[in-house]
Amino acid sequence: MVTNIYLIRHGEAHNPKNILYGLLPGFKLSENGKAQIYKTAEFLKDKKIVAVYSSPVLRTRQTAGIIKKILHLPKISVLKGLTEIKTSLEGKNSEDFDLTTLDYFSHSVRGSQDENMEQIAKRMEQSLKTIFTKHKGNSVAVVYHGDHILIIEAYFTDLPLQLSS
Repeated sequence: MVTNIYLIRHGEAHNPKNILYGLLPGFKLSENGKAQIYKTAEFLKDKKIVAVYSSPVLRTRQTAGIIKKILHLPKISVLKGLTEIKTSLEGKNSEDFDLTTLDYFSHSVRGSQDENMEQIAKRMEQSLKTIFTKHKGNSVAVVYHGDHILIIEAYFTDLPLQLSS
């Protein structure tokens, strides 16, 4: 009995002021982001998806909503454990950082309440185990955030939870 969990990053967010939005409210999908997700939903059409899960953040719920609509699913299940990374950098202008090398997880950047990669991996593992247990033998779409996908992949394949330079 095979269980498939499709991990999907939300579509592009509307962010005209170029800020690191993190958990800040109100960052919805851009028109391009919506188009990205319509393509993703088309890809998922023949995957026999039985449920869609989402982070509580607006852009992920909108992404899950498009998938729900296209796949004719009854609802979106929102899991708090799928939420965005807690970082004290949110709200800052992304032009102040080199986003290709920005390490949210570095001790020199991280605030005392910020999450590290291990905390995120554990939170994600718990959420994915819950989904797996509930939908064993089925296919499920899980919409959340880009860094999470990379972190959970590293975690499940026993790669070190650190960025290399």
